[in-house]
This record gives sequence, structure tokens and C-alpha cells, in this order.
Amino acid sequence: MEGSTLKKGIYFIIATVSALFILSNNHLDHSLGDRIFNILGISPWTEKNQSGLHLSVLLGFIILIVGVVGTTRYYRPRYPKVLSRIIIGCIAFVFVYPIATEKVMLLIKYNTSGIESVDYSKKNSRCNFQSEGDSVKANCSFTIYNYGDENRITIRPILTEVDFESRELSIPTHSKINIGTEFYGKQRNGTGFAGSSQDIAVEIEMSGIKKKYK
Repeated sequence: MEGSTLKKGIYFIIATVSALFILSNNHLDHSLGDRIFNILGISPWTEKNQSGLHLSVLLGFIILIVGVVGTTRYYRPRYPKVLSRIIIGCIAFVFVYPIATEKVMLLIKYNTSGIESVDYSKKNSRCNFQSEGDSVKANCSFTIYNYGDENRITIRPILTEVDFESRELSIPTHSKINIGTEFYGKQRNGTGFAGSSQDIAVEIEMSGIKKKYK
């Protein structure tokens, strides 16, 4: 009887682990939950511009609560401290997961080249904008992952208000890089564009292939 009960508890352990994967952000600050929704053609947010209810997070928390409650129910008679261990494990997972995904990608793509060898993360990326007339200068800091063997990259920020020129930059191989550089562009309409933003989309070009990271 006890063995049967413990086996049933395994399903709740699987639910708990699945919820952690859905909720946790990887090294690019993306979650598996958002990716699943996007693959299904469903926005993970109920409103535009990433506002409203975050559906993937809501789903993840529901599964997590079910998993934690069920695991505790089935295993507490034999392991009285199971709830505290689960909580500690969940916290550790959230902190370790982005580090682990970064290391795994560096290993998997170690010998790659071209556009597939790089990734861009909005996390810790930022641009400050100043303008004179319709000319705009952007001082940007970008977080780039170069998993493979490429040593040069062509990049430019993407803004609806400004057309920026691309910059070709040197990058070290097999590493995470924080690139700081200036970009120059022209405003499409009006003048006086200024300010700063951390939500920067970019276009990266390598070997004649372009990819936008939004």
C-alpha cells in the first residue's frame, strides 16, 4: 500500500518539475512556457505589448501548486520535511537553470558558425539616444552570446522611429560578451528624438544572413 502511494506521488513530482521549466527563464531571459505558447500561435499575454495577464506564468503556477500540494500529501508521512525540501529545491532550480542553459548551449554549439552560432539577450542591454535635427546617435550596450567560432558580427538596433546604420564588430569566440558601441541613424519623421530604453530589438548579420531579435 505504501509503495503504491509513493508511486502515485511521482506524478506530482513530475508536475512540479514541469512547472519549474515552464516558469523559469533561461540565460536569454526567455521561458519555456512563453515558447510553447508562441509555437502554438498563442500570445502568452492577454494584452498587446506584453501587458495584461501572463498566461504561461499563470499556467505554470497552477501546475506548480498542484504538484507541490500533491507531492507533500503523498510523501509527508514518510518524509516529514518534504515541503521545506521542495521549496528549497524550487528556489535553487530558478537560480541554477539560466547558468545551466548557458553552459549547455556553449557545449552544443561549440563548433558552429554563421548566424546560428550567436544569440542576443535583452537582459542587461540598453541604448541611450540623442539627436540633432533628424540625426540620431545611440550609445548602446548589448549582451551577445557567441557559442561558436565566429569572430565578427554586424549588428544594428531596430526602432520604428529611426533607421540606424549597422556596425561590424569583433567578438571573442565561445563566450558571453557585453558590447558597448555607438550607432548613427536618421529619424523617419520629425526631430528631437531622445531618451533611453532597455527593450531594444536588434538585427544581426553574419555571412550575408540577417536575423532579427525582438
